[in-house]
Amino acid sequence: MEFDKERFLKAGFVPREADVAVPALRDFFSPGSEPIWRVRSLSGHEIARVNDKMENTRKVRAILEGLVSNDTAEVKNAVASIVGNTEETPADAVRRMHLLLAGTVSPDPKTLDIDLASRLLQFFGVTFYAITNKILELSGRGYVPGKEQPSGTTTGSGPE
Repeated sequence: MEFDKERFLKAGFVPREADVAVPALRDFFSPGSEPIWRVRSLSGHEIARVNDKMENTRKVRAILEGLVSNDTAEVKNAVASIVGNTEETPADAVRRMHLLLAGTVSPDPKTLDIDLASRLLQFFGVTFYAITNKILELSGRGYVPGKEQPSGTTTGSGPE
């Protein structure tokens, strides 16, 4: 079967989405609501930005640590909170924190930040990895082809 370049270039694409059950976080959801974290696939550009953020975090951390190398533990902890990780946080975990921020649909992504991602990793590691694994899985499968976004206008069906 031959690849149809023209059809590919004309196709509309939307991100894949999926729900991740997060029962361990039930206490932090509204009473009676299902503890669900909705995620989406990331584009190649978004994944590249996540990778850049991970690398930038590493560079900023190295610079800041050099600046405060003779300062107190309190100052060093403040530096760690600025870059969203501690010395013990592996690069993959930092990358996944940024994946979580980029790939979350619900809860409202505007309410999420690196501090929340860091705390989720620290206190609910398995849940954190389940969410970010789903983002990676969806991203690996690519966007859904052939689904056009609605134009926002509808025509009435009743009498005028």
